[in-house]
Formats: sequence, structure tokens, C-alpha cells
Amino acid sequence: MLKDGRYQAEFDRRVQKALGTAKEKWTALMDDKLSEADRLAKMNKEEKAEYLRQKQEQELKNREAAITRRELMAEAKNTLVEKKLPVGLAEVLNYTDAVSCNKSMEAVEKAFQEAVQTTVEERLKGGTPPKKAPSEDGNDLTKQVEDLMMGL
Repeated sequence: MLKDGRYQAEFDRRVQKALGTAKEKWTALMDDKLSEADRLAKMNKEEKAEYLRQKQEQELKNREAAITRRELMAEAKNTLVEKKLPVGLAEVLNYTDAVSCNKSMEAVEKAFQEAVQTTVEERLKGGTPPKKAPSEDGNDLTKQVEDLMMGL
């Protein structure tokens, strides 16, 4: 397949694009590391210790936030299943903390229920009900009930 010139050109273009993107990311990462190293080189011992402490504290907060988000998302999905709502709604909830997650869950549930109710009402008010198809041999249930009541 790569022997065909059209496919080879497309393959080469995609590889070059992927390499360019990877190089940009690597360059940005190295620039960040170099600028941090320069900042650390200009700091005295106490400033370095404070900077590193703050950096570790921020990394810990980020990890805790990620764990909290995963836990809240798992619980939200379970709640959505219990309430018989689509699990896909979990993507739009706020997972900052438990309180905001519950508030956003209530808001999404209310909006979803209202949308369902509106759709159901629109479908119910549209058109006349379908007429009953006549039976071929005249043995429909209504006729049988009438015959029994008349004693026939």
C-alpha cells in the first residue's frame, strides 16, 4: 500500500506533522525546565527551599483534586443509573467538590426531566388518534361484546 505514491505522500505528510508537534512539545518543556533552573540558580538557599515547598504543595493539591474528581464522577454515574438517567450526563457535571457536584446533578436532572416532559407533551398533542382497523370477518371485540349484551 505504501508503494502507491498517493499513500506514501499522505503517510509522509502525517509523519512530518506528528514529528513537528512532538518537537514543539519537547521544546516547550525544555524551555520551562531551563527557565525554572535559571530561577533556582538566582535564589538563595531559603528561597529555593520555599519555592520547592510551594511547588510540592501545589502538586499535592493537583493530585488530590484529580482523585476527588474521579471519586465524584464515579459516584455521580452511580446516582444517574439509580435515577434512570443517561450516564452521559456525568460529563457536564461540576466536580470541584461534593456540594457543587450535587447542585449540578440536581440542575441537570431537572433540565433533563423538563426536556423529556416537553417532548412527551408535544408528541401527545399532535394529530388525532389512529382509527381502529376493521376486522375482515366481523369478529372484532366491540361487536362481540355488543352481541353478548343483546343476547344474540
